[in-house]
Amino acid sequence: MKKFKLGEIALTTIGVVFLMAGVTFAQDYQLGTSTDARVTNNSWSDFVFDDSYKLPSLEDVESYIKENKHLPGIPPEKKIKEGRLAVSYMLAIQMQKIEELTLYLINLNKENAELKSRITIIERAAKTWRRYDGK
Repeated sequence: MKKFKLGEIALTTIGVVFLMAGVTFAQDYQLGTSTDARVTNNSWSDFVFDDSYKLPSLEDVESYIKENKHLPGIPPEKKIKEGRLAVSYMLAIQMQKIEELTLYLINLNKENAELKSRITIIERAAKTWRRYDGK
C-alpha cells in the first residue's frame, strides 16, 4: 500500500482525489484509469436555496469555529478517525457548504454594490460642496 502526502493528487478508480495527510489506499486504488463512480444519497443540499432556509450569520459561524475547531455540520477530525465516513454524506455536506458560500458571496456582492453607490453619492456631494465653498 502507498501512503500519500498532504495535497498529493491521485487518479484512482473513483476519480481524481485531492488527498489529506496520512490517507492510505490499497493497491487496487492506486493510479489507474478514472471511471464514473455512482453514489446514492436520499438528500441533497438544494434546501439551502429555499426561501425558508436561514443562512447562519458569519458571526455565528465564526463563533462556532472558535468553540468547536471545525465548520458547523462537518464532522470533526475525531469522528472521522473513529470510523468510516460515508462518501455520499460528505459530498452532500460539502455541497451544502459550497452553496452557503455562494449565498454569502451573493450577499457580499449586493452590499458592495450598495456601498459603491453610496460612495458615488458622497463624492458627488463633496464636489458640489467644494464648488459652493470655493475650495
